[in-house]
Amino acid sequence: GYSGEYRIPYKSKVIVANGCGTAGIASKFREILLKNGFVVYAPINEKYWTYEESIVLSLDGNMNVARDVAKSLNIKHCFMYKKDNSYEAVKVIVGKDYKEILNKNHKKIEKLVIQI
Repeated sequence: GYSGEYRIPYKSKVIVANGCGTAGIASKFREILLKNGFVVYAPINEKYWTYEESIVLSLDGNMNVARDVAKSLNIKHCFMYKKDNSYEAVKVIVGKDYKEILNKNHKKIEKLVIQI
């Protein structure tokens, strides 16, 4: 349905990495970001699957885009991790708290549908 809200598309590129080892979880987070107007590369696996909590990293120094990504996913941890020569502006690392985050996103979607 239409929420009555117009979103300006983001030009900054985002990468989503699986940091917990659950198959397909980075793809689910990628879908949410795509629906929110972000340009998102194909998901990848993080080197280590030991992330207890999901995080958003600003790779290009622009914390505004990183905060927008974190807000759209309901991720509370957002940090600057400036990386020279990075093609991506923002990196999302999905942690073991993904069920809680997906549940929050599901409730947000239900609330929008009820309001319409």
